[in-house]
Amino acid sequence: MCSEGEPVKLRCKLAGQPLPQVTWYFGDKELEAGVDDRYTVISDYNEFILMAARPTLDMSGRYTAVAKNQHGTKQMTTRLVVEGQLPAAASPWGWGCISVFSVFPRLFYMGSLID
Repeated sequence: MCSEGEPVKLRCKLAGQPLPQVTWYFGDKELEAGVDDRYTVISDYNEFILMAARPTLDMSGRYTAVAKNQHGTKQMTTRLVVEGQLPAAASPWGWGCISVFSVFPRLFYMGSLID
C-alpha cells in the first residue's frame, strides 16, 4: 500500500541458470520499458525492480513479474493499493513496505517486495 504521489518499488529477486528474463505486467497489460513513462524498470543482475515515482489512484491493481529461462516460466503476483494523498504528518516513511516471496524448486527462487 502506498499513498498517491509517494514513490513505490516492486522488487523481484531471483536466481537460476541461465538467469531468467523478467517481464512486468499490470493486470494483463505488459509494461514495456519506455512506453509508459509512469514506470521505470531496472535490472541489476538478479534483482528486477518496477518503480513508480508518483503513483496515481488508477495504478492500483495486480502486478505480475513473469520470469522465463530454458527450464520454464514462473510468475509472482502482488497487489498494489494506491490511496488518496495523506497529510505529511500521517506518512512519516518515504516508502510503503509489504513483502511477498515464494520458492520455486528447480527453476529458480523469486521474491517480490514492495518498498
